[in-house]
Amino acid sequence: MRREPQLFYRWIILVVLLLTVVVANGTRFSFSVFYGEILNEFGWSRANTAVIFSINSIVYALTAPLAGTLVDRLGPKGVIAVGGIILAMAVMLCSVANSTYHFYLLFGVMAGIGGSLAGYP
Repeated sequence: MRREPQLFYRWIILVVLLLTVVVANGTRFSFSVFYGEILNEFGWSRANTAVIFSINSIVYALTAPLAGTLVDRLGPKGVIAVGGIILAMAVMLCSVANSTYHFYLLFGVMAGIGGSLAGYP
């Protein structure tokens, strides 16, 4: 009797993790797509608007060692899940932001932390 090959659980995990990394990094680097529209919508200076991504990059870099430590201690499943939730909340809340400080906090800090936790741990 010939056995059909089964879909191994590790392939499902690999696909889910690949999609998570793609979404996390796609969200992080999509700022350049929205940069011009943010400028047009709110009329802010280029400097004030560019600081949003700068804060995101700094927070991402500062949170990366913490993300690695958490993955070593707690395992990747929980850390990546929490990071994805934080990142999703930050992006959803950015849709109702109307001040530079909202974007600094939401996309700069919150999405930086979420992206770091969900990105490459």
